[in-house]
Amino acid sequence: MDEVMSDSFAKDRDITDLMELLKKFHDKDGMEKLNHTVEYVDSLEQTLSAMMEQLTDMMEELQSVREQNDYLMTRAKRTIKNVLIEQAAKAEEKVQELHGKLVEIRASIKQNAHELVEKAKHQGRKALKKLSEVLHIREGLEKIKGHADQMLDSLDELSNRINGYNEQMMMQSDKKAASESEVAKSAVDKENAQPLGTYEEEMQRFTDSCVAEGREYGSNAEAFEAFKNYYDKRTRVAGQAGEIGRDVVSMDKDGKQR
Repeated sequence: MDEVMSDSFAKDRDITDLMELLKKFHDKDGMEKLNHTVEYVDSLEQTLSAMMEQLTDMMEELQSVREQNDYLMTRAKRTIKNVLIEQAAKAEEKVQELHGKLVEIRASIKQNAHELVEKAKHQGRKALKKLSEVLHIREGLEKIKGHADQMLDSLDELSNRINGYNEQMMMQSDKKAASESEVAKSAVDKENAQPLGTYEEEMQRFTDSCVAEGREYGSNAEAFEAFKNYYDKRTRVAGQAGEIGRDVVSMDKDGKQR
């Protein structure tokens, strides 16, 4: 919020001075009304602050969600995530507007209280006739509360939509991960199902799969070690399948046949 009212309005110097003045003149009704108005202001401040915190949490949650359908994301002008962010931004703007009005009302009460105390120094009890000018602002506070109550209901609905959207994205992410795992397993099974070729053929097959999958190695030694593991695995699979009836070609550390 643009202006934070961290301290209770009841602790404001002008309010406490007016409360002391009313106490001095034994105006219990005025004290009760002033105290009630001040508590109302504090209550509204707490409500609006809580709403802003809730909206901040919503925005952070939305920003952290990654939409899974990249194809649709690149072609859709407004995704579900965009719509929810727009709704949260509009709600935040409305809360800011209500808070601005509350700041104005609080400033008005404070100013009137100050002027009343100053007049009482010269006019005495007669100055209390102006007390209504301090308290008539209640109608404006009621309007703010009415709008705030409506906003609370709207935020609950928006929060439910965001939670549902987040759960949907998580489910899609889990499904995508499971699908990718299944595809990878299928590719390995397909590769293992192919008959074992010559050493050169297997090296070419390994190289082709590296290119297709975008795998890179930092050195020839690292690449050779990866191929050796690949070739050993292919050899074991072929042996289990009864394909090997000959000696397996051995290799030296440079990857050459011996």
